[in-house]
Amino acid sequence: MVFVPAWVHSIDASGLVGESAAIAEGFRVVQYDKQGTGLSDRTLDFDAGFERHADEVIELLDHLRIEQAARIGRSQSGPVVLDAAARFPERVSRVVVIAGYAKGPGLFKPSATGAMVEVVKHHWGYGSKILTDMFRMTPTAEQSDAHSEWMRR
Repeated sequence: MVFVPAWVHSIDASGLVGESAAIAEGFRVVQYDKQGTGLSDRTLDFDAGFERHADEVIELLDHLRIEQAARIGRSQSGPVVLDAAARFPERVSRVVVIAGYAKGPGLFKPSATGAMVEVVKHHWGYGSKILTDMFRMTPTAEQSDAHSEWMRR
């Protein structure tokens, strides 16, 4: 099973939690940081679109010599796993989407997307509650603290 990373993700801090861990139980799990996120190189000039991310998963599977795998996508990676299933059905055995959405590009106005990116840039690494509120729907105090701590890394 490939755990496809969402927009805000880092393999060194995320792990499989909650329903993702329960769904992945009994599977060999592959996790990675997509280009430009987590521990990957941020200096690369790359296409951050859904199709590119779906292609990246296929490239990863090719590298690992895995012909077919289940995909689990959370949030922004939901459309990525759906795109992969539509374009590469022979490479996808199952699809799990958690808190995702079906509408891809155009979900937000470009100005809103740019504003969100700027907020993340300026608050990442400080454990700001603003990001926790932006990415977690009504978190408990424990979830809020854990998410803020994760964002400090």
